[in-house]
Amino acid sequence: PTLPPRHELIAFGLWLQKSLGAHAIIHVGAHGTLEWLPGKTVALSDACFPEIVTGSLPVIYPFIVSNPGEAAQAKRRISAVTLGHLPPPLTGAGLDENQQKLERLVDEYAQADGLDRRRRDRLAKLIVETARKTGLASEAGVARTDAPDEALRRIDAWLCDLKDFAVKDGLHIYGRSPDGETDALRRQSAEAERTA
Repeated sequence: PTLPPRHELIAFGLWLQKSLGAHAIIHVGAHGTLEWLPGKTVALSDACFPEIVTGSLPVIYPFIVSNPGEAAQAKRRISAVTLGHLPPPLTGAGLDENQQKLERLVDEYAQADGLDRRRRDRLAKLIVETARKTGLASEAGVARTDAPDEALRRIDAWLCDLKDFAVKDGLHIYGRSPDGETDALRRQSAEAERTA
């Protein structure tokens, strides 16, 4: 907010307004440049950089509903019309083949613990060797100097965290809920979005 924009951005804005004859700007993606340029916070004048770059062009700004603060900034500084959209649905990250193999070994280790000490000790060694061989030991935060019990604890905790980790599944499409969506509220929200 203290540095003036590069001359290329000003030239681009003027080109959109004067040469191209654009009717509007559709800004896709959060954290835009325009709303953070130097100038007044509200009621911008023609000497404020957001106003210089966009002029009278309307700005249409699809914005994720979970970030209302920055949407307000875009409305206030560039008079953006923000179209709220849902975040994509979350799904479990799951484990890849090497991680699944390691998890099976850890499960076997847990079953052998208290029943067959020799088998348990062989499995403990195999788990650490497998984790190191596949590179998963470093991902799990296992150091070369860790005692076997500490290495096993770290590997087990890492696998549990990884299995519970949620990731975004695809992208949100305006007015459409994901195929096979069973959540009535998400379907209603998509319908309301389509109507709006």
